[in-house]
Amino acid sequence: MILYSLPWLNSRKRIILAYLIEVTAFIFVYFITYKIRFDQFPSFSIYQIFLLHFWILISYVLGRYSNEIHKRKNYLIYFIKTFVVLLSTTSFFLSIMWLFGVQDLSFLFRSFLFPLLYFYSILSFFIQIFISYFAEVKTNTKNKFIFFGSEKISKQIESEIKISNIDLEIKNSRSFEELLKKNFKQCHGILFEDEKLINKYATKIGDRLYSNDFLILNLFRWCEIYLQRFPTKLISFSNVIFYDFKVKKTSINLRIKRVSDVLISLILIFLTCPFVLIACLIIKIEDNGPILYKQIRNGYKGKEFNIYKLRTMKVDSEKNGPQWSKRFDARVTNIGKFLRISRLDELPQLLNVLSGEMSLIGPRPERPEFDIKLKEEIIFYNQRYEVKPGLSGWAQVNYPYGASIEDSANKLSYDLFYIKNISIWLDLLIFFKTIKLILNAKGSKPNQN
Repeated sequence: MILYSLPWLNSRKRIILAYLIEVTAFIFVYFITYKIRFDQFPSFSIYQIFLLHFWILISYVLGRYSNEIHKRKNYLIYFIKTFVVLLSTTSFFLSIMWLFGVQDLSFLFRSFLFPLLYFYSILSFFIQIFISYFAEVKTNTKNKFIFFGSEKISKQIESEIKISNIDLEIKNSRSFEELLKKNFKQCHGILFEDEKLINKYATKIGDRLYSNDFLILNLFRWCEIYLQRFPTKLISFSNVIFYDFKVKKTSINLRIKRVSDVLISLILIFLTCPFVLIACLIIKIEDNGPILYKQIRNGYKGKEFNIYKLRTMKVDSEKNGPQWSKRFDARVTNIGKFLRISRLDELPQLLNVLSGEMSLIGPRPERPEFDIKLKEEIIFYNQRYEVKPGLSGWAQVNYPYGASIEDSANKLSYDLFYIKNISIWLDLLIFFKTIKLILNAKGSKPNQN
């Protein structure tokens, strides 16, 4: 049950299992291959550890650890992905070894490195397919819930499930008599709309529930575990007050977060500086306009601050006032399209991170002009400013680019989840998911045309 206290981790048991098995399989193949080739047991070095984790990172980016492998029977596509990972890992590792001047590189590759990665690829291919099959069989009943509540909330729950794009089935029960007729063995738990009803009815059917490993959840807890967000139409003021959606300034997580922000920002500035300089040059050449674009945003506790971006829109694109972005926005320049997809336009905000106005991970800061309207339309909207805004966030890696009040409400549900579950480990997950989105060129365009 410890994973249920970390809902974002609970839903990623498949990836955790894949990681542990990949490490175990690599060590096994590495020892066998080395023993056969050199007739002695090997010792691990930074090269082998780096090689393994580069393999795992590329596999994660390409989606090799997804249960969709077995569900869609796309074994050919999965084989191609495995081959791409093999090719990428081999090429990258050879480049690193050549860069550090490893002697007899050609011999080492032919006699050891290639056989190692070749056999490991085959083993990894079949292992991940087996895990996907096992995970699907294991979760046949994990995605089914009985809901005890009103028709209105039941429909809202179904709507939120579609937004989250998760595989969950809800069976509605409007009366206790109807609830008792349900086959509990085919479901994972009961979801109560009214928390008070849990104490009233749960004890009467306790024997049936506990014998089948049932979960008895209220709406708030169910949203946290399965949606991994808090839709404002499904939570109440009492939830927000009781669970205290605020982060203490003395939290050790915040101290670690601040140190990480500074160190990682300095590294990113150093690594991306050449790309930013090239982008600046192209921006200037395209229309001879300004390179940087300054905007006022609302930050921590609603305090305004300036952020800077590489300009991606035409000069005077907002002469008629602030506007939501659109999917095919005619205001975006040619270089701007690439900068938005690659997220290079956001890199100047690393200076905001260094100054302490922003964090690497947190809710995206909104413009004051839009905030006024959003506060009027969306309940609990101000809660998102209980933490520093970020370059990326839980909403950014789980929901498309927002460009409407409805999108802002949906993104707020993710921001609320982040504030409730903030930790350095959740930040790390968001960081890797951000890399995956950037490399797959996703999440940079609005839904609206």
